[in-house]
Parts: sequence; C-alpha cells; structure tokens
Amino acid sequence: MLTNRLRYLLIVPLLLAGLWLAWPSPPKDGDSAANPTPPVAMSGDRGTSPLDNDPSGTTRPPRIKDRSLNNSDNGDNTEASARIERILGDDKISTTDAAVMLHAMAADTSLPVSARHEALQHGLNLDMTPFARFGEAADLPAELATEFLNAVINFNESPELQIKAYLALLNHPDPEVSESATDMLAFVVEDDQREADAATLVKMAQQKLLELSQAPPETN
Repeated sequence: MLTNRLRYLLIVPLLLAGLWLAWPSPPKDGDSAANPTPPVAMSGDRGTSPLDNDPSGTTRPPRIKDRSLNNSDNGDNTEASARIERILGDDKISTTDAAVMLHAMAADTSLPVSARHEALQHGLNLDMTPFARFGEAADLPAELATEFLNAVINFNESPELQIKAYLALLNHPDPEVSESATDMLAFVVEDDQREADAATLVKMAQQKLLELSQAPPETN
C-alpha cells in the first residue's frame, strides 16, 4: 500500500513536468512581423485591380499619349517656330514686312494648324492690315478663324476692316464663329434688336461700308 502511494507521488510530478514542456510558449516580439499570418479574404472583400475602375469588367489598354507630340508635324512646328523667331528678331525687317511674312505663313495650308496659329498671333500683334482678307479663306480652320475674329473685334481703328471681316465669317462652318460674326455685324450696323435677317444684314453692312468710304478723313 505504501509502495503504491510512493509510486503515485512520483508519477504526478513527472506528468506535470511533461505538460509544462508541451505547453506552447507566447510569441516573442518580432515573430509576427517576420512571419505574418496571411489575411483571410472576407466575402465581398477584394483588393484593387485595373478591373475595379472599369464598370465593364474588361481590361483596358493604357492611355496613349497625344499623337500630335510624336507625329511628323512636330518637326514642321519646330521649323516654323524657328522661322517666326528669325522674322521677329531681324531688325532689318520692318514691322509691316514682318506682318506680311507672318500672314503668308498663317495662310499656308501646307503648314500644321498649330504653326499657322502661332504665325497668326504674332502677325496680328504687329500689323492688322495685311490680314484684312484673312477671313475670306473658304477652308479657314476654326482655331484660326476664332483668333482672327477676336483680334478684329478689338481693332476699332478700322471699322471698314471690321465689317469686311464679319461679312467674310458670316457663313463660317463653325457655328460659334458664325454666330459671333453675325452678332458683331448687327452691332456695327446698329441692329441692336436683331430684327434683320441675313440678307438684310448684309445690305446694311454694305451701306455702312459705302458711308465710311465717303466720309471725310479725320484730322488730328
């Protein structure tokens, strides 16, 4: 009986020691960072991807940069800009002659519209006179027509040039250009209520041009 009790007392400490050794130790600092537990995806939760921004669910190609920066016109623009700089920087060229040369570039349909637009801007700043009939070009791009029209509106030194420019742009294919030219022409001929139709407006403009041509020159 005593022997069995002693045997029991010896077995219990051994069992406790075994349980203590088998019990998992708490993680040390840095263990979780070194071996992170992979996150479990919840239902309805997903990471971001290119598809998430496209409601159609299809993969879209990357956006292509503006081709105008890489096409053959780029070289033409560079050459045209250099020509404009030479014209503007040459002291031997008079202001009027420079404006005439820039008008030729602005009217050159073989040049890119951007190059023509640059020449037009500089030319109009120098002298408006060489550009008096610029708006008559049947294939005048809207960008150039708009630039020219805005310059003409502020060119109060020559009402004749203004009226002729408005008449030339009345039927421009760009509706904004056409509408603006019509409004300005109506203002010049004093049709403030816009009661005249297109044909009548043209007749009123022609009459205004006749009156201006017969008016005595102003003296300072």
